[in-house]
Amino acid sequence: MTVFCLVEVDDGGVVDASLRALTLARGVAAQAGDGLAAVVFGEPPADDLAAYGVDDVYAVSGIDGYAPQAWGRALAALADGASAVVAAGTDRGNEVLAHVGAITGLPMAANCVAVSAGSGGSFEIVRQRWAGLLLEEAVLDAPIALLTAATDAGTAAPADAPGSAAVH
Repeated sequence: MTVFCLVEVDDGGVVDASLRALTLARGVAAQAGDGLAAVVFGEPPADDLAAYGVDDVYAVSGIDGYAPQAWGRALAALADGASAVVAAGTDRGNEVLAHVGAITGLPMAANCVAVSAGSGGSFEIVRQRWAGLLLEEAVLDAPIALLTAATDAGTAAPADAPGSAAVH
């Protein structure tokens, strides 16, 4: 299986919040024994993504600009059979994953600060609530976990061993 991460790019580089989401997604993939794949709408910065342990990069073309429902449909189609889909907890990341949830009927957990693989395919999560004043512990039990990473929690950390970042 694979953990997919929606990566936002700006001026050809990966947005910092997406680097934090990649760091969280890489941890989820390692715990689940899965590979890590990035989904980029536009030209992918493959070298930057490889540094964060990404094995596969899916460059989606044919969608001009930000179109959250179209992005959600593309991400839902790619993620069929994935163990998790992660995005940054930005306005775009939250909106696109909400569309993925609506399209697939899967629940979404927003603003996660920690995620660990539980038993039977579930995920134990800690997420921010009430603008970060409260940390909620929960279990997300779904065929595919839809998660956004809190943008102000955790740091972006490159992988110990870079990925191959093969572009598809």
